[in-house]
Amino acid sequence: MCVPLFVLLTIGAIQTTDAIYLKNSLRVVAYETARRAIEPGSTNAAADAKANEILAARNVQGGTVTYNPSDVSTAASGSPVTVTVSASADANTIMPNWFYTGRTITAQLTMSKE
Repeated sequence: MCVPLFVLLTIGAIQTTDAIYLKNSLRVVAYETARRAIEPGSTNAAADAKANEILAARNVQGGTVTYNPSDVSTAASGSPVTVTVSASADANTIMPNWFYTGRTITAQLTMSKE
């Protein structure tokens, strides 16, 4: 009688930790990508390379990065640059996804252009 409850709690705990790890990973990617994007003379390609490097290192599948303004090289010094990183919870879990099915986890960070 207790075994089904224990299994459900275990699966829920594993999926919750997967979601927490994914959210934290996306925050790290957003920070490092924004840091690269605000450097003088930086381009979207350089920021994308940094984002892809960290996404691969953290084994995040299907991550997407968007910028505001859409071309970071045109941002004036002191203006805000926003980086948004998102990934599907379905693609980034080690177990069949029951609790976070169809959800997209997102992290966003804004920094001022140097």
